[in-house]
Amino acid sequence: MKYLATILLLLSAGARISAQCLDYNGCSAIPTDVCDASTNHAQFWNEMYWWDNAVQTHDLGEGNTDMSITLVDTCSGIFRVSFLLFLDLDGDQIMETVLNSDSLGNAGLGWNSVPYNNLFNPNYSGGTPRAFDERPVPPTDKYGFALETVTSGDTTTARLRWNTFADPNTFVEPQLPYGRHKIRWWAMDTLGYSVQCEQVFEVKDCKKPTVVCLNGLNVNIMPTGMITLWASDFFQYAEDNHTPSSQIQYGIRTAGTGTGFPIDLNGNPINSVTYTCAEIGTQTVELWAKDLAGNADSCTTYVIVQDNFGNCGPGMAITTCISNWCNNGPLLGTAIQIDGTVNFAPPFSYFTQMDSVDANGCLFGPSLNIPIASTFTIAPEKDDFPANGVTVLDLIKISRFMLGLEPGLSPYAMVAADANKSGSITGFDLIELRNLILGIYADLPNNTAWRFIDADFNFPNPQNPFQTAFPEVVSIEDALLNSYQASFKAIKIGDLDCDAAPGLQAPSQNRGLPKRSLTLPDATLLPGESAEITLQMSELGEWAGLQMGLQFDPEKVEVLEVLTGDLPGLDLDAFNRAKPGLLNFVWFKDQSQRIVPGQDLLFLRIRALESLKVSEVFKTSQNFENLGSLGHEPQTLTLDFRQNDAPVSLQETIILNPQPNPTTAGATIPIRLAQAGQVNVEVADLSGKVLWINVLDLSAGSHLLEIPPNAITQAGMYVWRVVEESKSASGRLVKI
Repeated sequence: MKYLATILLLLSAGARISAQCLDYNGCSAIPTDVCDASTNHAQFWNEMYWWDNAVQTHDLGEGNTDMSITLVDTCSGIFRVSFLLFLDLDGDQIMETVLNSDSLGNAGLGWNSVPYNNLFNPNYSGGTPRAFDERPVPPTDKYGFALETVTSGDTTTARLRWNTFADPNTFVEPQLPYGRHKIRWWAMDTLGYSVQCEQVFEVKDCKKPTVVCLNGLNVNIMPTGMITLWASDFFQYAEDNHTPSSQIQYGIRTAGTGTGFPIDLNGNPINSVTYTCAEIGTQTVELWAKDLAGNADSCTTYVIVQDNFGNCGPGMAITTCISNWCNNGPLLGTAIQIDGTVNFAPPFSYFTQMDSVDANGCLFGPSLNIPIASTFTIAPEKDDFPANGVTVLDLIKISRFMLGLEPGLSPYAMVAADANKSGSITGFDLIELRNLILGIYADLPNNTAWRFIDADFNFPNPQNPFQTAFPEVVSIEDALLNSYQASFKAIKIGDLDCDAAPGLQAPSQNRGLPKRSLTLPDATLLPGESAEITLQMSELGEWAGLQMGLQFDPEKVEVLEVLTGDLPGLDLDAFNRAKPGLLNFVWFKDQSQRIVPGQDLLFLRIRALESLKVSEVFKTSQNFENLGSLGHEPQTLTLDFRQNDAPVSLQETIILNPQPNPTTAGATIPIRLAQAGQVNVEVADLSGKVLWINVLDLSAGSHLLEIPPNAITQAGMYVWRVVEESKSASGRLVKI
């Protein structure tokens, strides 16, 4: 035993010494960019099975990639180097293809081939062989991936390279497709000590487009006192190394009025410039082009703005006042369209955004060059956020009005109720507005979000505003004055109770309303398990309508089916999956209906895609107003979860595979116990030696058994095993 202890001590000392012998540099854990500014090589990575979704082409963009590591061994000076190259070749941000340097060239993979989609194969084997070199050369001159090593004394530099079968000792930098990849280096010396490191890198397009301008333009001011020019008026051509010309974005601005690619407040390219009578003369403009990678460049040219036809005479002042019919408040974000004709000049048109108004909601626009004796119209326009202010409360009002239960609606409210702009209020309007609330419609098919009526107009029959046509523009004939004013009443379509917030997509969620709760059962589900959960009312009440947005994580749970509950008149048209992970629900009646606690409003058949708890994946949507009408008074709806609900029967014990596998840290094993009992969790190496064990006393139901990171400290393959009184399971667990 004394000698054995001495031997072990010497071996331990030797291990410590060798640990100081082999080291590396030039391998940073910080992701690096490989910046490509070269012309795209049409004969590399250009096959029908390669696809660049961004530019819609089978020819992937690529760039020269120089990845290397320098290793120093101060003891033996002899060691073996290898690498694993992880590639994302389909542009989905997941590295699905792995090349092992031990399986390259004559060792197995051959030249002009990558093992596509082999990440999850044992030892990264198999995959679909795909070519990447389409140069018209003999097969022996096609490139293949290779490992180049250069040794000087105790220092070796290893590089990722390409070479050919005909000339395996000549190496070139590989051209890798655009995307995020990584390379994992590994080295072992003759004393058995090894080191490894990982480099994450992104090959990206850094070349700016080439843009060439025309050498100047000459233009004349229009009778409107202005002229608009487009970016396309100035371009000679633009081209890029990777982005097709049809997908290059173009922008324009007057020189000196900004920096970078010109965009508006919504992030859209600005592709026109407008010059007025105040800008007669030479104007310098910047023409910009931007590729899909965000690289942008510009050229500069000029335009000579002239007034050869005398269109820059004294202007006419136009004032437009717009107020919301509900409260007479000003309405921002409205555009004003002015269109006119005059007998001695072409038709003219002006468009002004009403973003700044006085307390009366009036916009004092700039003086416009409207020709004398012209006839023109002034018309407001606003068509943003059509669902703003439209709720189930409005549907109830319209339904009751149609049945004569809600008399006394103003003519403006009746215009708001005419969703399909048919000149009448019918059940079709209810359908249109319900579709808008549910998210089936992004816009009303036959109407705009807002309508405007001349404020000076009096409805001949206020009980039927559609009996005669009402003016939605103000007309000026044979204009002879220096100024004109037009006033309008603004009507938000679908909003009868005046809760729309102009300029917002939806009204504020904080109404200060009383809160009522709907409930769902809480339960724990394992991957693949299905359950039926019911939405119920938690309190007794007389309800006329409900609307709710139910949000869930589509990565964790799948809603298989939505079924109607016990609400009178509820049908499948009351539901809509507006987008993945969102279910909208709207129900309304003209008369209040009694709903009792525990009454089923709707049923959801769901299936778990991973281990989950219902209360952790379902919630009310913050982008949807959860609202009800109790006795025709608005109420805010909240979502609660009923406890001790067990929708899944516990007939047998289920033990599932670890998640994730492979893993970079620890793992969890989902288990459902049919009855309470003791559970053993073990981790062993491939020889069967137990490395870690945990004994647990668990109740019946679902649990997640944890294998902590410290149980599997080294990269490699392990064996896991779970033993319960009636069942056991085991398998392989890979640490990477």
